[in-house]
This record gives sequence, C-alpha cells and structure tokens, in this order.
Amino acid sequence: MLSASDIFKAIRNKIWWILAVLILVTGVMYYITSKMAKKYKSKAQFSTGITESSEITLGESKEVNQPFAIAQRFTNLVEMMRSRQCVSMVQFRLLEHELTDSVAFRQPEHLPKLSPENKKILIDRLHAKLDSGDVLTLSNKTDNDINNYIKAYNYDQDDLLNRTTMKRVPDSDFISVEVESENARLSAFLANTFVTEFIKFYDNQRSYKTAGSVNFFEKMARLKKKELDAKVNELKTYKLKNRVINLYEQTKSIVNQLSSVEIMREQENMKISSRERAADEIGEKFTSKDKKYYEVVSLKINNEIEDLKLKINKLNEKYLSSNMMDKSAKDSVDMLHKEMTVLIEKASDEAIVNPNEVKKELISRKLHSELEVEIALKTVASIDKDIERLQGIISTFAPMEASIGAYEREISVASEVYLLVLNKLNVAQFAALNDNNSLKQAEIAQVPEKPESSKKVMILALSLGVTIILCLMVVIGMAYFDETFYNTLRFETTTGFHLISFLPELKVSELSIKKLFTSTELSQEEILFSRNIRKIRQEIESNSHNHQSILFTGTKLGEGKSLTIIALANAFSLAGKTVLIVDANFKNATLTQLLNGNKYLSPETEDKNLDLSTTKTSINNVDIIGCEVNNASPSEIFGKLLNQQDFNNLKNKYDYILIEGPSLQLWADSREISDMVDAVITIFAAHHSISVNDKEALNFIYSLEEKHFGSILNIVHTSEIPEFQSIKKQNKKSSNKNNSKINTNIKIE
Repeated sequence: MLSASDIFKAIRNKIWWILAVLILVTGVMYYITSKMAKKYKSKAQFSTGITESSEITLGESKEVNQPFAIAQRFTNLVEMMRSRQCVSMVQFRLLEHELTDSVAFRQPEHLPKLSPENKKILIDRLHAKLDSGDVLTLSNKTDNDINNYIKAYNYDQDDLLNRTTMKRVPDSDFISVEVESENARLSAFLANTFVTEFIKFYDNQRSYKTAGSVNFFEKMARLKKKELDAKVNELKTYKLKNRVINLYEQTKSIVNQLSSVEIMREQENMKISSRERAADEIGEKFTSKDKKYYEVVSLKINNEIEDLKLKINKLNEKYLSSNMMDKSAKDSVDMLHKEMTVLIEKASDEAIVNPNEVKKELISRKLHSELEVEIALKTVASIDKDIERLQGIISTFAPMEASIGAYEREISVASEVYLLVLNKLNVAQFAALNDNNSLKQAEIAQVPEKPESSKKVMILALSLGVTIILCLMVVIGMAYFDETFYNTLRFETTTGFHLISFLPELKVSELSIKKLFTSTELSQEEILFSRNIRKIRQEIESNSHNHQSILFTGTKLGEGKSLTIIALANAFSLAGKTVLIVDANFKNATLTQLLNGNKYLSPETEDKNLDLSTTKTSINNVDIIGCEVNNASPSEIFGKLLNQQDFNNLKNKYDYILIEGPSLQLWADSREISDMVDAVITIFAAHHSISVNDKEALNFIYSLEEKHFGSILNIVHTSEIPEFQSIKKQNKKSSNKNNSKINTNIKIE
C-alpha cells in the first residue's frame, strides 16, 4: 500500500518525464487543432400544430393533453425527417444547386465532367424525382449517375444526418433543424431545404393517406349497409313466412286467452260440483214412487233437451275458438239456456207426482241441476280442447322467438358496425375537405456571419488534463509495482530482513576513511555515515553469539561492500579491536587494491604460509589477506591455502575477521564461504530493486536463518532520511560537493 509520501516521491522522481510527455502532447494537439476546418452553424424551425388547440375538429382526441402521446408524435416527425425518402429529396436539391448554380458549395477533386446534354438529362431526372417523391433506382443508368455525383459531392445520407441535428424545442410546438458545415451558405441552404422538403413530403403523405382513408371507408360503408339490409330482409321474410306481426303482443294475447279459458274451466268445474250435490240432495227427498214419476217426466222432455244441449255445446266451442270474442255466439248460448229453463219448467208442470203437486218445484230444480251438470261437463271438455290448442300455439312461439331474437341481434351488431364505419367516413371526408398542413416554417435559416468556436483551448486543456491523469496513473502504478529500496521502510516491507542500519549516499569527490571518524569538519552525510558505522559496530559487539568471522555479501554488483568493510574495520580499530580483512571477491578484488594487500589467495600461490599471508594496512590493528582476480571458486583456493583450521587459528589472533564475497546473483562463491563463517551480513544498495534474477539469491539468504545476522541498506539518498533534516538544522551547514559516488576516489588516510 503506497503512502502519500511514496506517491509524492514517485511523482517528483518522474517530474521531468511527465513534463516531457505534456510538452509532446501539447505540441501534437496544437498541430491537430490548427488543421481543424472552420465550422458554420445555421438553424431553422417549423411549427407542428401538435400542441395547438385552436383548430376546430369533428371530435376531441383523448391524447391531445397527454405528454407521452405528444412526445411520441414529435419523435415520429423527427424519424420521418431522417427517413431515406425525405433525405433523398434534400440530396436532389443539393445536387440540383451544384449543377445549376454558378457558385457551388463544394468543389470535389475527382468530379466526372458532364456534357451539356448529359447535364440536362440529370437535371430533368432530378426534377422528375422531386415532383414524384420517388427515391433513386440504381438499376437505371441516369439514377446511378445521380448517385455517383451525390457521393462525389459527399452528400450521402450518413454525412447529411451527421451534420444535421433535429430535435424538439423543449416545452414548445416547434422542431429545430441545426446544420453545421464547412460552408456558411451550405449550412443555411441545407437547414432550409430540410424544412421545406419535409413539409412537402409530409403534406404529400398526409394527402395520400387521407384519400386512401376516404376510399376505404366508402367501400366499407357500402359493404356494411348491404350486410345490414340483408339481415333486415331475412327477418322480414321469416316473419311473413311464420305470420308473425308482433310476436310479443301475439304471445301476450294468447296467454291472456289461456288465462281466461282456465278461469272459465274452473268456474264450470265448480258449477258441476255444486249442481251434482244439489241434484243429489233433491233426489234424496223423493220416494221410489216419486222417482218413477220423475223418470216419466224426464223421458218426455229428453229429446228436446238433448237438442238444446248439442246446440249449446256447439256454440260454446264456437265462442271458445273465437278467443271468446264472438259476442253473437255468447248471446245464442244465453238464449238457449233460457229456452232450456222454460222447457224444464214446462216439464215440471206436466209432472203428476201426487194430487197435491207438492214436489213440483223440487222436480224442476233437480232437472235443471242435472242439465246444467251435463252442459258444464261438455263445456269443460270443450275448454280443455281449447286450452290444448292455445298451449300448442304458445309452444310454437318459443323457437320463433329465439330465431327472431337471433335475427334482431345480428341486425343490431350490423347496425352498430355500419354506424361506426359511417362515422369514420365522415371524419375522413372532413379531414379531406379540411386538408390544411399544420406544419409551417417558423424560422428561416440565415447565413452565419462567423464560424463557430473551434474550442481549441478546451481541446488542449482536456487533452492536457487527460494526459496528466494518465501520467499520474502510470507513475503511481510503476511506484506500486516498484520494489526499489529507496528507504528503510520499503526495504523491510519488501524483503522482510532484519535491518542493522543504513548508510547515506556520500556526495564527495575524494573520501578519507580516517577523517570520517576523526575530523570535526564533516558534511552532514559524512557525520551520519560515521554514526551509523559505529551503530553497526555496536550491534556486532553486543551480539551474544560472539560472531568473530563475518561474511559481507550482496545480490548485485556495486552495492558498497568494500567501503562498508573498510569503514567498519576502522571503527573496530578505534575501539581497540584487531581486525583481519579477507578479500574473497575473486571477481573484483577492490579491497586488495585499496589496502595494498598481497595476493595470497591465488591459484598461482604454491606454498602455504599463513604467517606470510597477511599484510598490515595503514589502519592500526587492521590486516588484510588479499586475493588475485581469477575464475577459481573459494573452495578450490581455501582448501589449499586457508582451510577451517586456519580460520580457527586466525580467530585466536584477531578479534574479528571480515570477509568480502562476490555477488550472490552472479556467482556461488559467497555460498561456499558461508559454511566457513559465524555470520553473514548482506548489503543492499538503495537504488537497486528486487528482480526475477534476485529470487534465487534471496531464497539462499532466507535459508541461512539465524546465521544471517542482518542487512545494511547502503547509498540511501538524504531525501529519504527524516533525521537528516534535523542534523542539517543542527550543524547549519550546506554541502556544495560534486555529485560523485562514494567509490570515485577512496583514501584510507
């Protein structure tokens, strides 16, 4: 995780790179914007009449005040303007202008030449297309030539639509048409042409649709009228065939008759019951002798009564069959009843029951009751037949009613459909009569006086802003994935090694090791360097394991091992310790050169003589065993000249043995020497980072475990050392040294 200080340092380190990129981008964008063509914008407007409610119409639309419906209609108009047919009319107008006007809008480089005859043919064809509203037919040679010229002038559909913006003016009844092109006259011409050609196109489409609607609804009205008449005629024919005038009234009349007849039957039944009971009661009053005389009287008048009964029954049937409407039949029945009463009285007058004629009235009543019973029975029988007849008539009305109802429903549906079509026809005819186009051009596009702002400054600012953001992202990304040890915190976080101390970068042209520890006139970096060397000495001395032989190595070349060993040996010398330096870096014998050591460790050395192997240095109590640069490994040379037993003997003579080994990344020498020493100290340069090749070397250091005493981070820039600033304030000195590395020129004195 990067801290804010890490991000700031990464940006500071790459500031020149960022500035170079910004300058390059600025130059490129300035060149590009300087080549941008000037743009001229012109605008025209037309009203649609969609939101206007002042016109009188046949009916009010439910969608007039609905925002969604209004927005949809505006969208439909814009899409119609973008249609191929409308754009084609604009293309034809533009090409007509280019072919006929003396000042053309564009001058194509590769334009085919036209003879006057061919030019006239093209212009005539353009006029024909404009009049008919048809698009090009590429199979036609003239149309194909027109299409080629449209492409030559770059007036194709995509180019025109890309240059033109069509949209509704917010919360208004207007649609604006904005055109931006490289020619001021072209912008105005194109905007006005789009509006005029669209209004013409819309008017033609509307007239065509209106005429088509009128013709369609006229045909539909005639068809539906014919269907309605056919249904009415079917119902009429059915009623005539079944003799139905008014089925409801007829049914009502029959039901009323049936009700009256049923009431009459009930009355006759009651009469039968009462008269039979009366006759029986009178009969009980006669003796057998009286009955004999009664039967004689009955025989005398029986034939006449039978005739009257037959007449009465026939008249009753006639009366019932006339739905009880025949008044003469009713009157005749009443007269016959009176005749029967007279006949019965006459018969009773002639009856001789006894000399006193006491039962004359009883005989008359009995005869009268019996005759009424007999007549009533006949009447009931006639009534039952009439009821059966009426019920039969009613039963025939049910299917007729269903059929007539079906016919009437069909007529009702056909009538509604006919009225609906007729209403649509009226609306279409009204629209045809009132066919005034509601689209009106409200604003004519004018030729712009000056071009639009090129927005060069905005483009430059935007490009610079984007470039800065991208540069910062790249720099921060590089810092995030960068594993360079530029301070102690990143070193410990990245490697996980115990850090003994760090050594600052010394920016001096000539360095004296002894003066670093004795002089009072030192730079801030030198003071910090000597202080941290003493800190490393103290760490080694205070270690409980008493490490006498220590190997100094690193992962790369140039990490400052030699200087660190010399400075540490000098620090031990000042503390009264004896130190032996062993230069085991057979690939770069820097210590041997600096300390003028003999080249004892060499394949050329034949005789082993440990007493002659060491060389005294200019530093008190510090000796060195030098080496010669060669390709041999330490095990090959140490086994012959300086084995483990020799090391043990040297430990008895010296307090500390400091050994320099070569880079772990390139050679295996330090791995061999690590088996012979008590501890290993690794030195890393702050300007180095962990690479893929360092992984193996780091794994070796990890494998040393406790034998790895710790690490020293060398050549740390003073800007990465917080305490350096406090030292600078305390000493109040400034350094104007050259920017040379520490190993430029090293002196012991």
